[in-house]
Amino acid sequence: MRPADGQAAQVRQLFERGWALHQQQQMPEALALYAQVLQLQPAHFDALHLSGVVAAQQRDLQRAREWMTQAIAAHPEHAVAYVNRGAVLQDLGLWQLALADYDSALARQQGQPGEADSHNHRGNVLRELRSYPEALESYERAIRLEPGRANFHNNRGIALRLAGRYAEALAAFDRALGLQPAYAQAFNNRANTLNNLGRMEEALQSYEQAIALQPDVATFHTNRGNILQELQRPDAALQSYRQAVLLDPADAHAHWSLSLGLLQLGRFEEGWQAYEYRWERAGYRERKSPHFLRPRWSGGTALEGKTLLIHAEQGLGDTLQFCRYAAEVARRGGQVLLEVQPPLRSLLQGLPGALRVLSPGDPLPPFDLQCPLLSLPLAFDTRLDTLPAAVPYVRASAAKIAQWQSALGPRIRPRVGLVWSGSPSHAHDRKRSIALAEFLALLPADVQPVSLQKEVREADLPALQARPDLLHFGDALADFSDTAALCELVDVAVCVDTSVAHLAGALGRPVWLLLPTNPDWRWLLDRADSPWYPRARLFRQAVPGQWGEVLQDVRRALQGL
Repeated sequence: MRPADGQAAQVRQLFERGWALHQQQQMPEALALYAQVLQLQPAHFDALHLSGVVAAQQRDLQRAREWMTQAIAAHPEHAVAYVNRGAVLQDLGLWQLALADYDSALARQQGQPGEADSHNHRGNVLRELRSYPEALESYERAIRLEPGRANFHNNRGIALRLAGRYAEALAAFDRALGLQPAYAQAFNNRANTLNNLGRMEEALQSYEQAIALQPDVATFHTNRGNILQELQRPDAALQSYRQAVLLDPADAHAHWSLSLGLLQLGRFEEGWQAYEYRWERAGYRERKSPHFLRPRWSGGTALEGKTLLIHAEQGLGDTLQFCRYAAEVARRGGQVLLEVQPPLRSLLQGLPGALRVLSPGDPLPPFDLQCPLLSLPLAFDTRLDTLPAAVPYVRASAAKIAQWQSALGPRIRPRVGLVWSGSPSHAHDRKRSIALAEFLALLPADVQPVSLQKEVREADLPALQARPDLLHFGDALADFSDTAALCELVDVAVCVDTSVAHLAGALGRPVWLLLPTNPDWRWLLDRADSPWYPRARLFRQAVPGQWGEVLQDVRRALQGL
């Protein structure tokens, strides 16, 4: 036997032993044999490719990418290598590169086995890139090739749901379940869609079917808890969240959902602790600023003589609600640097307890400790009976009040400030915002309506134009210092749950808040007042999605002004 033939036999024997161990899930041993193959034959495609597959299975994604890249260089026409590298790139979050790999695979798979799967994978990447029409086209190609694959219909349903095409999404999930009746994930996705459609009881049934099929999936229990919250069954919701945490103690979303349920019930001691899991949630981890590299104040360290940087982390309303804690830090002898969003900076100059008010990107003076704004209630061990509720802690400037008094003109009737909608991008905007025409119908004839919101949706423009008596200032509201002055000049602010409600509350002005059946946690349950804002009055929906009775209650209250 020639030396070359002997080496080829040795390579073949080593590879076959490695592949056998790989199939037996003995990954380190398989990888060692593949390495021996590569020592003898560095461009051995199968050893390079399968080394990458082993690394991917062991979650060593960078090594997996390197090996698969070498495999592709050794055999550029092998479609499966592109598919597997695409999966690794997906796991690395490199969506555009993954998309290119699936396109490369498809260019080599026309009419070949695996083509439908590659279209499906390509759809998944496009879905992550929020290119929903293109994702749907890929799923539909996969389905045309292999119409009996339930997972293709399920993935198409997810894209339809994300695109807001809920009825079509529901049909896609039903098709997936027709093909695979025990498809737990399809039941879960079906329930998510029923939730979007407001069909809560049906959604609960689908979640329970998903759990019956796969009782050990924490996400199913968390989702079930969310529906139980919507159905006003908070104790049952907590049980679902606790089950999710028990199944997967590392599931940050389950802890987060549990925290919201606890806080809504006023169970602050446990709720604030669980609320810290927000920093581990996908989509929230990215909010961590460079300040997190500095020592965190969590309430234990004495503040006397120290400077604490408090930094905003969520929305404008959250900043307005929790900036009150700057005064609590000052009472403990600390000096506060407060970093807030630019629209609040002018208003919060002079906030009690704040030495300086800055915005992100401003040069920071030296400081000793830092704390995210919504971690302060935990640091201060806040309970319902100990939260700092003295108002006002925010004040409008006298100059701004005079300016806006001139714009409003003489007061001839009670002035009612109105906020009827929030940001359309808010996750729960569908539940909180009200059409302007419907909102205006609540007003008695003998009040002066004043818009306290800057932006008006296109759908509300006809109602705004039909009511010239509604004073709307739009872009003249440069920032919240202008809105604060307007709040000071109305007799009551009637608001849906947006930042202006917090502004009016922080100013110590009367604010009437219209809430859905399952309100944000800070408004608690089953009470008409708020411990955070002593002059707030809460008007709550009795039936999900129905504002008629709430608006009539507000109208009757306005008639008493």
